[in-house]
Formats: sequence, C-alpha cells, structure tokens
Amino acid sequence: MPTKRYGVLIVEVDGAELEFQEELDLDSDNVFFTAAGYTSDNAQDAIIETITKSGAARTPYGFYYDANATTGRWLEVNKGVSSQTSPHVMPEVGILKAVTLSVKNNTTCSIEIYKNGVSLQTITLAAEQTKVISGLSISLVSADELSAQVTSGSCTEPNIQVQVQVSA
Repeated sequence: MPTKRYGVLIVEVDGAELEFQEELDLDSDNVFFTAAGYTSDNAQDAIIETITKSGAARTPYGFYYDANATTGRWLEVNKGVSSQTSPHVMPEVGILKAVTLSVKNNTTCSIEIYKNGVSLQTITLAAEQTKVISGLSISLVSADELSAQVTSGSCTEPNIQVQVQVSA
C-alpha cells in the first residue's frame, strides 16, 4: 500500500492572518516540537531522542500461582506449567534489572528466583502485599533458564514479574 502524505494549509500564525498562505507538509520531521529536557525541535528527532534516552527495551517474564502457595511450591509460567520443569528460557543476552512481587493479602513469605537451577535473587514480604527490587544488574545469556519457588511462608496468588533489559 502506498504511503499517504498529508499537508495543512496555514492561513494564520499566532492569530495573525498570513499575507501569503502556505502549505505545511505533515511529515514528522516537519512538525515542530519543544519540551523540557529535549534538544530536538521536530517530532521525528524527538521520537529518536526518546528511544535513545530510554535505553534498550525491557521484557517482563512472569511467574504466578492462582491459589495459596506454600513453602516448596514452584510458581507457574502458564496455568498448570511449573517453572521448575518448564522455566522461562532467555532468547538473547540481557540484564535482569528489577523484580516485583504482589500477593492477594498482606503476608510473610520469601520467593527465590533461580537461574539454571542456582539461586539468583530472593524477594521477601514481611506482612506486606507488594515489593519492588530495582537497581539490579544481573547478566543473563541466551538459553539461561529462569524459575521461581516459594522458599518460606505462604502467600495467596503470588505474581512475580522479572524485568529483563535486552540489548538495543
């Protein structure tokens, strides 16, 4: 399908009618942009600047259990699919940047995240319902396997999100 191009006929600027009307091409590199913290002066450059500032994309990998999870329970990657026997497999090199945990009610428990069967990160709730661990920088490579298990206490409907930053 051919690309459609649009233009706008400008008849006034800041309330003053123009003596000679002009057409403005609405390509993103012709659309004015200004915002604090940006050096870009057009929409196209601002989009590129935003992507550059944000760094590489983050991909979430989730583990959960839809009932009460007690010590020894492996969390699931899909309903009925244990992360112990079917872990998340990293498709490419990345860096584990953050881990979040939420549960249905305030509780006390610990959940261990494993990389290739070896303890990688513990996230603990102490009479809490949510927890965020950020500022991590744990290297992962292609084919690394991630799994999660309740290692102490119990929690109802635990949901863990592991944020992995992949290469740009």
